[in-house]
Amino acid sequence: MTVKLTVSLPDELGDFVKAQGNASRYVADAVRIRQRIDATAAALAAVNVHEVPAEEYARIAASHADLRKRWADPARREYLDGRLRELTRRRPGR
Repeated sequence: MTVKLTVSLPDELGDFVKAQGNASRYVADAVRIRQRIDATAAALAAVNVHEVPAEEYARIAASHADLRKRWADPARREYLDGRLRELTRRRPGR
C-alpha cells in the first residue's frame, strides 16, 4: 500500500530531492533512516545513554559503510548464501 502526500519544502531541499530522480523513493528512504535514528535514540535512552560522542557516531558510520560495501560484493554474497544453506541443512532436528 502507498499513501499519496503533498509536502512543501524550502526551494533548496525541493531542488535536491527532485535531482535524485525518484523523489518518492528518496523521501521514503530518508523517513526510514529517521525511524532507525529515533529507535536507536530510544534504545540508548532506555539504558540511560543520552549523549554519544561524535567520534563514536563516525566510527559506527564507517563500520556500517564497510558492512554495506561487503554486502554488495557478489562473490561474498554468494559465499554467505552458500554458508547459510549449509548451516541450515546441519541444524539438529531437521
